[in-house]
Formats: sequence, structure tokens, C-alpha cells
Amino acid sequence: MKFLAFAGLLAGTMATTPGAAADASNYPERPIRVVVNYAPGGSSDSLARAALADLEPILGQGVIVDNRPGANGNIGTGFVAKSPPDGYTLGVSGLSGVTNSFLYRNQSYDFFKDLVPVAMIARNPGVLIVNKSLPIRTAQELVQYAKAHPGKLNFASGGRGSSLHLNGEIFKSAAGVDIVHVPYRGEAPALNDLVGGQVQMMFAVLASAKPFIDQGLVRALAVTSPERTDLMPSLPTLRESGIGFGLYSWAAIFAPASTPRPILEKLNVSIRKAIAQPKTTERLREMGAETVDMDLAQIKAYTDQEQRFWSDVFSRLHVQMD
Repeated sequence: MKFLAFAGLLAGTMATTPGAAADASNYPERPIRVVVNYAPGGSSDSLARAALADLEPILGQGVIVDNRPGANGNIGTGFVAKSPPDGYTLGVSGLSGVTNSFLYRNQSYDFFKDLVPVAMIARNPGVLIVNKSLPIRTAQELVQYAKAHPGKLNFASGGRGSSLHLNGEIFKSAAGVDIVHVPYRGEAPALNDLVGGQVQMMFAVLASAKPFIDQGLVRALAVTSPERTDLMPSLPTLRESGIGFGLYSWAAIFAPASTPRPILEKLNVSIRKAIAQPKTTERLREMGAETVDMDLAQIKAYTDQEQRFWSDVFSRLHVQMD
């Protein structure tokens, strides 16, 4: 749900040419495609569709969601990176885009050079959850238990290299515990096996885990975000629990680099207006997502900060894939 530096001189040149300005003044003149880089029905797809539900009347053109899953989001993101920079092909990415840029040795695109952030959709606090049969009720108790039983606890994730896996690796390092990673083909089967007791713990996106927590199928110990979330205010943060942690999963709209600045500005304002609609904000909250209003400068600063943070993380974790 990771982004980019602006494309420098070329982007600036295109944004100030008369042709670019003229195109932007009439933009959009046809439907806009928004590529979601994960499968239909998943949390990323549902989040994007909910956030963009009110965008069509604001732009005066259709907004078509195009699912292009595969390779942990790289297929859809790569497609957008190589699309014409005209504002008619956009993509949804975020944390996965940033981490993939460090995780994969061989990519057909450079996330930070070939793409530019347009507007934040939402951010999701992560949550540490355990099977309810485990005699654990706090993050501190989990650390103590893991230290007393090294190598005996299994933590599930949506796949090797996923944000859920990386959260687990950061937790292992920060807490100094030996727990075993069990990768699944997606977050949903991992959650199902956590409920069934095949694994004992996992980090999940709150938007995905909240129904399981609300039904009492799993036990939530703490959120991964730097601050408590008003979506579940009684849950402490891992940082409060004495574990160095402070992460969000997040999703944003991005465009190919060199997209004219006036188009980016119009999209940014329009998407923020769509997400600010009360029914959209409430729908996102019901999904466990927090809305964060950012202009172009703010979202660029945010993604630059994420780039620096995850560069440091990967230099310490030594996790990489072909």
C-alpha cells in the first residue's frame, strides 16, 4: 500500500510548456484508468475503490479501476511507470512500492525516478495479533514468552517480502527474539490459519484484522503506529510497550514521472476533495483506515521520508529477493 521523487528538470520543463498547460486546462477529456496492483476483493482493492468512489463527478469523467496483480505489486506498478505521462493512467501503491524498491534486485522500473506521488488515499495502522489460545495478553508478555521459548513461536505473513513479513523482522530485531516466519500466499489465508491455530502470531493491517478482532477470533496486543489510533483507542502502541516500533501501512495515488505539474495539482485537489466527503471518510474508517490530507509538497516529503527510513531498515535486515 511507497513513493517517489519528482522527475526533476524534465518534469519541470513539461509542466511549463504551452502545450502542457493547454492540455492541463482541458484535463480530463476522457476516462481515467487507476491501476490497482493487487487482486480484486483484497484490502488494497477495496480501499482504493472506497476512496475514489466520489471522484467521477468531481473530475467530470469516468474513473476505471484496473486490477493488475502479481509479483507483490510490481506488475501493476511497473505498468503505470511505463505508461504515457498524460494523467490518464494512474496507480495505487504506497508502502509496498517503497519496500519493493529495496527488496527486489531486478526490477523493470525505478520506483523513485519513474513515478511521482499525487495524493494520499489513507494510512492503515498495523496490529500485532495472536491466536486466542496463546496465554498472552500484552506485547511485553509476548516478548517474555518468545525469549523463554526461542524458535517455538511462528509468525504468519502474506508472503516473503510483504509489509507484514517486514514488520515481523523489525519486531524480531527490536525485541531481540527468535520467532519463525511462515509465509502465505496473501494476508487472508494467513489470518485464517492464525484463527485455526496453525500459527501463533502475525502482524496484520488493521483494516484486514479488525473484523477478526471484533468477533473475538484473535487477540490484539498492540498497534504498530507511532501513536494510538482512534479506530481502536484502547490498544497501546508497541512503542508504549517498550519495543522500538512506529510504522504505518499506507496507500496513495501516483502517476508516471514527467506528468505535467498542472495535471498533478488538479488530481491532488480533486482526490482530496473526494476523500473528504463524509460518507467516504466514514467508509474508510469502517475499513480500519485513517485519512490524511496532503498537498503535493507534503506527500512528496512523506515518501522521501519513507525512502530514507526503509533504506536504513533494509541495510540492517539483509532481506532481498530476485
